[in-house]
Amino acid sequence: MKKEKNKLVRSAETEISRFLGSLYMSSYNNADAIILEKVIFVHSKIRKNSAYKPLETLVPILSYIFLRLHDLLYKKSKLLSVSIIYLADKNNFIIQFIHYLSKNYE
Repeated sequence: MKKEKNKLVRSAETEISRFLGSLYMSSYNNADAIILEKVIFVHSKIRKNSAYKPLETLVPILSYIFLRLHDLLYKKSKLLSVSIIYLADKNNFIIQFIHYLSKNYE
């Protein structure tokens, strides 16, 4: 189990680094560490067969949320061009995530 978590952490770090680097935002105040923490948490909560479970999908969506919350993302088109997600994927994930939060944190 610990081996799998370490593999997930390494894979997530690589994907986050690649993604933020392609947005030229790799040097923002610990963004990679904060996003990694959120990716590990959310990844553990997503069901196994979900379209959002792969890191190639999850990292861009959570990075988008982080960057928007910190008012750092100025071009949504840039985010979509460097990832495999579509705008509808991002919106659907956010809706499902809000539903999850409201159900589990009432």
